[in-house]
Amino acid sequence: MSELQLLFLVNTAVGFALSWCVLVVAYAKDRQLLLWAAAFAIHGISYVLLSFRGTIPNFFSVLVANALLASMLALFTEGIYRFEELRPPRLLIWWPIPVTVITFWIFSRNFDMRVIIGAVLSSYQTAFLVWRIATDFAEKEGRGKWIIITAAVITTAMFVCRAIFSLTGNSLILAISSNNPVQSITFVGSIVGLIMFAFGLLVMFKERAEHENFRLAMHDPLTQLSNRRVLEVELQEAMRKSAKTHEFGAVLLLDLDRFKTLNDTYGHSIGDQVLVEVAYRLKESVKAKDSVVRLGGDEFVLLLPSLGSEPRTARENAVIVANRVLTQLSQPYNLLSMYGESETPAVTYKGSCSIGGVFFDSAKLSPAELLELADKAMYQSKQEGRNRVTFQAMEQEGL
Repeated sequence: MSELQLLFLVNTAVGFALSWCVLVVAYAKDRQLLLWAAAFAIHGISYVLLSFRGTIPNFFSVLVANALLASMLALFTEGIYRFEELRPPRLLIWWPIPVTVITFWIFSRNFDMRVIIGAVLSSYQTAFLVWRIATDFAEKEGRGKWIIITAAVITTAMFVCRAIFSLTGNSLILAISSNNPVQSITFVGSIVGLIMFAFGLLVMFKERAEHENFRLAMHDPLTQLSNRRVLEVELQEAMRKSAKTHEFGAVLLLDLDRFKTLNDTYGHSIGDQVLVEVAYRLKESVKAKDSVVRLGGDEFVLLLPSLGSEPRTARENAVIVANRVLTQLSQPYNLLSMYGESETPAVTYKGSCSIGGVFFDSAKLSPAELLELADKAMYQSKQEGRNRVTFQAMEQEGL
């Protein structure tokens, strides 16, 4: 077996092996991977057809084989779009396939033109793939994408080099039957790029799983609000900044009034709908820099880090937010029954909440101590008739 035949065999075996491995993972965990499993399989099929150049009709070993290679790159790109939960621009992704078929048919007897056209189209596809991955680097961290970009750059360089050889009159060394260092480097580069791409995909999926686990650990699964862990970190940071800037912040702790009665009367499915709607209304009631957290049950916390450097201004701003929350949460809730197909609201509920607030302008107290003070103020609101706000004065802050 010649060195060239061995490289054909390795390319084919690697393509099918990677396809099988990804296919097993896809059926077990994520059907989204089926696109990439198909891409690796197509790579193997295309190299089977290329290896029979001269023994089977050129329609299969030239036209079909190169169309499959173009399809492989298109599948990789579409897979990236779906991985990032974006709508793939299919015209930009898939147009090289029909162009490959048409031009390779027209230039079926012109090897130099086929090499140049193939290099241009493949370079476009790999460059488009790199562009898609690179566009969100500033927003998403991860090393898997760097591996895929490196693989795409290697593949692009390989195609560009083939085009240069063809343009300089050295196209004969690029023939499939030619056993020379240039061909060996081309096929080795194909194997390396394919393996790197597969490894990059695995790293990307691992990073996404880790990110999702972290998100679940830091967020309430029902309302998607941050949880107590996030609150403690953000509150500590807000207190440190407040000590530096001498700007007041506040913690508002609120509890829904008579929420247990609602659950007991209508069931937890109705109660959950109220909690989700409360979370939405709270987020609409504060600024983007403020934080909304669900402590658990029907208790929520608003962290207002920047209320002004003057005590009076800080109190006025906090009262404005608190009153806005009281107003929003007292609006009727139109709740849907979990049974039946009708979209008509099954329950119209009108509730309220009690709020306790505490101010800070330093890190003298711990987050737990601040929350305890806010909790006491909230219970005072409960005792005074509910649906109101009570602020816990802090002598050292003049509030």
